[in-house]
Amino acid sequence: MDKDSARRSTMADVTEAWADVRIDEPRLLDLADDVAALVYRGSATRNGKPYVANCASVYARHAGTWQMVLHQQSPSQSDGGVRDDR
Repeated sequence: MDKDSARRSTMADVTEAWADVRIDEPRLLDLADDVAALVYRGSATRNGKPYVANCASVYARHAGTWQMVLHQQSPSQSDGGVRDDR
């Protein structure tokens, strides 16, 4: 995704929510006492188009509550994933 595509994706008018959302191959990685990462393959459809991505979400425990502090996803081209270029 180039800079213009990234900019358009954050400003796009999304008319349809994600559907058929799946989390496959989840792995939980303990990074520190109060930090963990959830790594998984996500898939869904939007506007009738399939999307498959490799995802990682990092959580930190603050005052006893787990909070997401970072999320990253990259389209999975090896599985025929379609980029969500809106």
